[in-house]
Amino acid sequence: PALPNSLCSNMASTANYNIKTFSGDDNEDIILWLKELHMCSQLFRWDNEYEKQILIIHLKGEARSWAAEYLSDHNFNVDLITFVAELRKRFESKGRDDFNLTNFIHMSPPKNREEFKKILRSATLLAEKGLMSFEALCQLIIKKVPEAFKAILVHTMENANTWQEFAHRADSTCWVAFPDHVFNAISCESKGQAGIQKQEIENCLLHGLSTHKTEQCFRILAFIKKEKIKDEKRKRDRFIKNRNKNVNQLSMEDEEANKSDLVYSVSSLSVGTSPFLLNGQILGHNYTFLIDTGADVSVLSTNLHMPVDQTNKHNMIIRSACGTSLKTENRTQKLNVLINGYKFSMNPLIVDTDLKFIIIGADVINKHPQILYECLNKINQTSHDIRNVIATNEIDIEFPEYKNLFQEDVNNSPCKEVQHHIDLERAKPIFCKPIRTPIHYESKIDDMIKQLLEKGIIKQSKSPWNSHVRIVPKKNGKLRMCLDYRPLNAETKKDKYPIPRIDEILDSLNGAEIFSTLDATSGYYQIKMSENSSPFTAFSWKRGHYEFNRMPFGLCNAPATFQRYMDTLFKGMEHFVLPYLDDLIIFSKTREEHVKHIKEVFNVLSKAQVVLNKSKCQFFRKELIILGNRISKGSVSPDPSKIKTIQAHKLPTTIQELRSFLGLVNFCREYLPRLSEVANPLFALLKGKTQKSKAQITHSLKSKDAFTQIKEMITSDLSKSQPDLQKPFILTTDASEIGIGAILAQRDSQGRLKMVSAFSKTLDPAQKNYSVTDKELLAIVKSLEHFRHFLLGKEFILRTDHRALTYLHTCKNPTSRLLRWSLRLQEFQFKIEYISGEKNSADSLSRLMHIKKVSQKENLSKDHVKSILDEYHHILGHGSSSNMIFAIRKRYFWFSMVDDIKDYVSRCKICLKGGFARINSKNLFIKTSKPNQLWEIDLLGKIRYKNQFRFIFVAVDHFTKYVETKVIKTKTSKDIKEAISSLIVNKHGKPETILSDCGLEFTSKEIEKFLKDLQIKHETGSPYHHQTTGCVERVNGTLMNKLKKICKFKQEKWQECVEKATLAVNLSFHRGIGTSPFIMQFKRLPELPIDRKLGKGRVFINEKFLYQKRAFIQEKYEKEIVKGTKEVKNDFKLGEKVLIYRKNSNKLASNWITGFHIIRVFNESVLV
Repeated sequence: PALPNSLCSNMASTANYNIKTFSGDDNEDIILWLKELHMCSQLFRWDNEYEKQILIIHLKGEARSWAAEYLSDHNFNVDLITFVAELRKRFESKGRDDFNLTNFIHMSPPKNREEFKKILRSATLLAEKGLMSFEALCQLIIKKVPEAFKAILVHTMENANTWQEFAHRADSTCWVAFPDHVFNAISCESKGQAGIQKQEIENCLLHGLSTHKTEQCFRILAFIKKEKIKDEKRKRDRFIKNRNKNVNQLSMEDEEANKSDLVYSVSSLSVGTSPFLLNGQILGHNYTFLIDTGADVSVLSTNLHMPVDQTNKHNMIIRSACGTSLKTENRTQKLNVLINGYKFSMNPLIVDTDLKFIIIGADVINKHPQILYECLNKINQTSHDIRNVIATNEIDIEFPEYKNLFQEDVNNSPCKEVQHHIDLERAKPIFCKPIRTPIHYESKIDDMIKQLLEKGIIKQSKSPWNSHVRIVPKKNGKLRMCLDYRPLNAETKKDKYPIPRIDEILDSLNGAEIFSTLDATSGYYQIKMSENSSPFTAFSWKRGHYEFNRMPFGLCNAPATFQRYMDTLFKGMEHFVLPYLDDLIIFSKTREEHVKHIKEVFNVLSKAQVVLNKSKCQFFRKELIILGNRISKGSVSPDPSKIKTIQAHKLPTTIQELRSFLGLVNFCREYLPRLSEVANPLFALLKGKTQKSKAQITHSLKSKDAFTQIKEMITSDLSKSQPDLQKPFILTTDASEIGIGAILAQRDSQGRLKMVSAFSKTLDPAQKNYSVTDKELLAIVKSLEHFRHFLLGKEFILRTDHRALTYLHTCKNPTSRLLRWSLRLQEFQFKIEYISGEKNSADSLSRLMHIKKVSQKENLSKDHVKSILDEYHHILGHGSSSNMIFAIRKRYFWFSMVDDIKDYVSRCKICLKGGFARINSKNLFIKTSKPNQLWEIDLLGKIRYKNQFRFIFVAVDHFTKYVETKVIKTKTSKDIKEAISSLIVNKHGKPETILSDCGLEFTSKEIEKFLKDLQIKHETGSPYHHQTTGCVERVNGTLMNKLKKICKFKQEKWQECVEKATLAVNLSFHRGIGTSPFIMQFKRLPELPIDRKLGKGRVFINEKFLYQKRAFIQEKYEKEIVKGTKEVKNDFKLGEKVLIYRKNSNKLASNWITGFHIIRVFNESVLV
């Protein structure tokens, strides 16, 4: 047959246009290729199907192989949008991202407008791919442009909301940075030449007049000319200055540009002042590394005294930015470097300079682009508003009257009205003999002693006391001289003045939106020592003996003295300033209020003669990292650097390493509800070991799993809400065989539950022997004690899934333990809400899931949450709230998850109409011990389908509860045999036994012979006693209920929905096995399309755990069989809308009749 005219036209047009192919190599960009293809589609007006065909035809190599496999898995029934999304997901390679990122970082500063546009295009590609944040991109571009353009771009960044807006404004104003372009444009216009684009804006941007253009504005031209003269003078003066001082700087960027980083980059990110300075290790020693993309080679300074054993001769002359030349004679052999957990090797040149850091140049960066990601992640994690950064560096302009408050050194005069006194238990002097100090440190200690003497912090001494001198490295690579005052501290009477609790400080910041922190310059050195106590601080160095005039570091009562002084200064100002030793936290709700608060604090500090270190102060921050936590409006989360340290931690091999790891993890305890249970195998390794033990550890499988799971828990974005004392608290408790747990929460303005704090505790051996009721009571009592400071004195809601409190109040002969607990509970005021275990958010606190591999995604958007609820509800066949909670919580978590699911299900009209009345029967059950041991079979039907009748063959594995179904036309022996073969024997192997009812279709001679030949035992139930095959009968009801919901009560569509209904049954929670049949059968979580879309991987579950849990549930059911049915109390109210149950409804019709409401209530059983 002839091809359609449209198709012929499309093929002809495609042939005339040379479309590139895509193979999936790292040097190819999938996004650019797809954009070009889509442009052709728009140009030649292809429809989606034809565009998909062209796309597939132009794939080759690995990309074509992937497409063939993907399309085959989906029966070639994939639309264009889905296929493109999966193609991008597969081939947006990290290698290509590295190339784009490296290419952008290596771009030289632009010399003209075209080069600047090229930089903007590269930056736009990074922004579209999400490789860098808006702030980080702006910062790096600002760093590259000339001085005259920086201020304009900073202003543009402040007022732009998106990258596209920033790029557009930067492009339209970049002529300011490149005067040659302006002059050329004017010259070309006067000569009538073409080829150079004119400014699109006709009116002057500065004056807004049409009398002249921006390029011709006399003020603009004068400004450009003036800036050019200034720039040339700065360069000339800088060259002369550097040449005279012989300053060797190996960076390709000039000194003036580096100084400007203090204004245009975030100083709080850096080691020193640059975000491209990172801490790392070589040969186990700590060093600082400068990631310099402008340097061609990597350089190691002799000033660092690195013990390099082997070098190679390498004569080379390096030209520095200031114009001086440096000669190198050696290059190190392979040096192994570790930076933020990333290992690589390098061979730097050795140069005799005064550099304090190791330069990593382009020769290493090109081989290891991951180093650039570490720099950019460092910027992204703690980037702040540029407006706040400028406020930090120009605080003198904001508060000129307090300019003298900021000093790099301490005052000659100490703080007023405070002295540090040392009160000793005994007066006998302690003299510690001097110890040797590393030779390389001696000159630096000499300088420190000299500086301390000049500042009056120490003085010559004749004291009989003496302490050791210790040298401690700082984070920035510098050294700090400390004194070992441990012998002196042992004889000192301890000052019991309290240091504020960190959790109390964090709770006090609730409601604040703007924060500032102040740091005292060498805070302890601003406190004067009393004359009687000064001799106790004496120390010796070489041929000198000294004592402190100011309070030194290392004295046991120094923190108490400083905290008492700060509390005295700011007494009555606790509602906006909180002192924590030498740190001050100022917090406010508005900027105007914050300015007022800062002035009040500055006024107090000025009168007390306290000076501040400007470089460590932070002002007007909406987000703040303080005391190991990240604080923002209404939210608290751990410091990302602490989380990164935990993630990079290796499996401990000694008791000392294990204690160190658990100490780090314990910092996140209030963010990790299940920490006690998960870490239990690790704590078990510490039993019987002393605090100083360094014994080796022999890890079990459980302890390794616990270590891995803790790191996976901490990988997620941990956070909690700050408590609002005006809102009621909700305490949810739970208990299990190994632990107890609780969540303290509050509802936000939208009614969603938000976690305030979490609590969990592992049960000791005696508590594990408690009854279930006593364990639940213990969980309530311990939780109330833990959150006593929040709950006492105000009514709250207590939610629990066990009626333990009812038992406590009605017990006729309570034990002494129950009496004690009863007395503890009486001081609290609370309302009780009973919830089922499946809906208990604290249930995960006390139950440890044995999952082999898990990855959890948090901070889900509202759209993602809705998509998850929609898809899971549909796949589960309009599953109940308990089934949805079970399925979703395996992969996702958001704190209001349970409430959101219940609300979603309650609003589903199909669920309301498709429910059925339950009868709680309590019959003995059949026992099985392994899969494929016993299968129960039955027929559902006959059911009308297109003027014919059909049957559904149902088979259930009694152990796993896994369901298989097949629609058959008749119930003859032939159809039954084919169903048994295809559903059971061919899929699962030959079972030991098949159980059915006494229907003739199952008891015929042909069926009996068929099963006998397969050596399968066939058993039947008693006539008219469906309870014998209760497993399959229960499945029949569930299957039909889901089938009618999926086909929306339309009988003509039921056959197409049987497979979906069967899948819904297998994915739903089954109380008889404690999990879903799918998980019990395949030992892994199901993978739904939404899971793949959100990046969820395959998660396997321990088989032994599943079988143990099933055995426990079966044993529990056997012991707790209760005769009769459970009565449900009616709580209908006048005027409520109700549905009426219809007993004899058709199988695929709704079970409930709608359209009724209550007009009169006689009693619980009689309604009108």
